[in-house]
Amino acid sequence: MFDSGSATAVPCKYGPSPRVLLGFMGDNSRHPFSSIPILQRTELLDELAKLVTMEPVGSVITATGVPFRVKEMKRLNEVFNRLEAGIENLLDWSGKLPSIIKATVNDIAKEAGQVTVPFVMDLLEQQHAHMAQTIGLTVKQAVKEATRHFSPRHETPPAPPTETRNSVGGMAIGMWREYRGFVVPPNFLWPTCNLRRAWDAWLFGMPNHQSIRGTGKDRVSIQTPVRPLRYIINLQTLPKDNRVRTTFRDNWKPVLKLMDKGTKSLTRGVNVKDMDAAFMQRTFEAARMFLKGKYPSLFEQERNRQWAVSNWSKLIRQLDSVQKKRKRVE
Repeated sequence: MFDSGSATAVPCKYGPSPRVLLGFMGDNSRHPFSSIPILQRTELLDELAKLVTMEPVGSVITATGVPFRVKEMKRLNEVFNRLEAGIENLLDWSGKLPSIIKATVNDIAKEAGQVTVPFVMDLLEQQHAHMAQTIGLTVKQAVKEATRHFSPRHETPPAPPTETRNSVGGMAIGMWREYRGFVVPPNFLWPTCNLRRAWDAWLFGMPNHQSIRGTGKDRVSIQTPVRPLRYIINLQTLPKDNRVRTTFRDNWKPVLKLMDKGTKSLTRGVNVKDMDAAFMQRTFEAARMFLKGKYPSLFEQERNRQWAVSNWSKLIRQLDSVQKKRKRVE
């Protein structure tokens, strides 16, 4: 028996479909439609007519009965095709990166006569940052386009989130991992970089650090962020492998700890999330002025800005050693 309490309003392109079927049958009692049970109950057809609507209902967007998800899947396919094309363009551009770097290095070499390793690293980092930003914007735009129609019908879409600098590559700023009891990932190697890059790592850490896992076809790159180096108080939290512990102690910490001492008034109480590029540059210049006051001889050489952080630490340790010997003689 027909249960009116369980019936739901549904859209129908041709009105009450059972009545349409009766029109096809005419007076032919042997018509195949006559075997449909509901066509034998005219009272049920009248009740059904009250429940049928021509208006969009629920997840149906038109009176054709086509579900809303069908149109959304078409949009998703278009977005994914666009995203795939964008990634292919990025990969093509990435393949041209070595030639771009080589041409730039050659131009600089012709002018300056030599090119230092830190300079080349700066170029690579700049190109990597540009590429990462381009990929991020492409993916973000594609995801936004794919999901902008997903809000439930008849509901107000949520307000877009406020853009804040709370994460880098999906890792929340200020939340740093430990790796088997150490503060750096396995097989970690200290990069060769100038003092400016090292200062960023001292204050902000290395949130974009990547590590290689697996071999052959299973070889993948994963995000392994490193906390701000100023938080590495105990050298025991650094592994001895690959001279990680001694390199930090001898090549990074001496100069960076001095710079930190000279900028305490600027960095004290500042959250990592609030350390933007302007803050980094301002504190770096203040730290250089502090170093210049203590070791003026180091700033008499014009190319000191291109020195690696290890060079700074080595020269500072040498000057400190000379000063200690003088005090003993006196």
